[in-house]
Amino acid sequence: MGKGLSTADIGELEDLNDRLHRVINLMEKRISQISLDKLRAEERAHQHEKQLLECHKEAADTATKHERQIAALSEQIRAMDYYDSPINDDEASSIMKRLQSAVDVWVKANFNKFERLDALAKDWCNDERFPRAVYEPGDIYKNQGLVRAIVANNLNDSLFSQTVLGTNLETDTLVKKVMERLEGNQGELARRSSDT
Repeated sequence: MGKGLSTADIGELEDLNDRLHRVINLMEKRISQISLDKLRAEERAHQHEKQLLECHKEAADTATKHERQIAALSEQIRAMDYYDSPINDDEASSIMKRLQSAVDVWVKANFNKFERLDALAKDWCNDERFPRAVYEPGDIYKNQGLVRAIVANNLNDSLFSQTVLGTNLETDTLVKKVMERLEGNQGELARRSSDT
């Protein structure tokens, strides 16, 4: 029948078997390394995807924040617009008449004492700040007119002598400025009368 395997054949088979086991071990290690590399690559891809999503979210949040800022600034600009179109002459005239009426009411309410008004008017006529002021002794209406002129001058200075946009307006109100000027003139009047 058949002949048994010789020792040389058995040795060769054992060598082949050893080589096969080594190859299988190397293949298993390689497969294991490839699997590990694949897991690491998937983890890196997951981290990159997460970072990308965070970047997109941050960009979207920044864009939303900027849109809100633009909307707020646009609203402020719209709030600064008093009219859709420039004021025409009739509107300006009407506004100035209302302002003049308000000044008249204020002057009549605050300067109705004859002695005080007469003393202030006399003092103002001697003041170099009011070179065109004319003193009319005993005429309350003309002296109130002088007060109206001074108030109108202060209004003009407050409204048109400084740029409203981009600067801080003075904290003093117009009425406070007028009253300080009037009180200063009263103090000057008292000083002059004490000097004589």
